[in-house]
Amino acid sequence: MQKYGLIGKQLKHSFSCNFFNDKFKAEEIDAEYVNFEIPQIEDVRGIIEGNPNLCGLNVTIPYKEQII
Repeated sequence: MQKYGLIGKQLKHSFSCNFFNDKFKAEEIDAEYVNFEIPQIEDVRGIIEGNPNLCGLNVTIPYKEQII
């Protein structure tokens, strides 16, 4: 199963997880979308290394500028 996700600090307000998981289900795509709440940007390495099926990430505030 492919994995996609969102990186940020406080992600409870985000609609992305439900939106993408509903889309994957409707399109019969074997994938999941998860929220990765991290306290500091340096923690992104652990997410990438710890999720071998990770195919892509969206990034939200406060980490957008640091990722770019």
